[in-house]
Amino acid sequence: NISITRTDSGATITPTFSVDQSAGTAELTNLQVEDLPPTTNGQTQTIRFEPTTDVAGGEQISISLIDAQGTDEVDYQNANPSANITTSDLSFTDQTADNASIRLTADSSGISAGQTVEITVDSVDTGNMNGAPYEVGFSRSDADTASTTFTALPAPTASINDIQDNSVDCSRNPAGNCDSGTSPTVEFDVNWSASDGNGDLQSVTVELIDPNGNLVDTQSYSYGGVGSASNTTTLVDDPGEWQGDYTVRVTASDPYNSDIVTQTETADGT
Repeated sequence: NISITRTDSGATITPTFSVDQSAGTAELTNLQVEDLPPTTNGQTQTIRFEPTTDVAGGEQISISLIDAQGTDEVDYQNANPSANITTSDLSFTDQTADNASIRLTADSSGISAGQTVEITVDSVDTGNMNGAPYEVGFSRSDADTASTTFTALPAPTASINDIQDNSVDCSRNPAGNCDSGTSPTVEFDVNWSASDGNGDLQSVTVELIDPNGNLVDTQSYSYGGVGSASNTTTLVDDPGEWQGDYTVRVTASDPYNSDIVTQTETADGT
């Protein structure tokens, strides 16, 4: 509270009023912070906002990343910011193991209302990101603080839905689909599916591993970034002698992560 006293002809009047430090609005809009994939180092994250009124030269805008910064969460300790506009200063004011914040100072020409400001932060590392989503605070001069969130990008998932064993032991069934002589033929039809919650599935690899741990057959599929894929893949082996359990391995990958599933199947034609 602030009291103002005026004395005139012996009369004293003391009006009282209060000043709220959070008065006004945030004066920043269209806040965006890009999501990040877990357990990936050396990433680039983009932060965007627009001022609703002109930003004067020398005025500062702060971005708090303290909610995300932490062990096994997001690590900004080696990160560096850059912007799509000319600034007087753009740097981390806090860059420790448990705190991170960025401050942008407008250059002498300021920033026009409605102009999109894009800050690119490189060399960002992530852990498991179990604490996601994270709140990011934006503050400008004496205006209110506005916030938005970012989260962990979903990893792809792979599934083996069914394996049809078409293997034949030629010593027991010479009329079967053998490659040559009495050599057994191992053949599996693998029905699989894969998905990516971010619509960024890049590839699926289906592999056959023999009982000795050797990779004996593989088929790969490439996608330009899709939400899901499925297929039936035929994998074969000509082992020369009847063996036991084979392992089918399906790997689904996006640009950042992979998911691997395996299933063991006995090559006995059943």
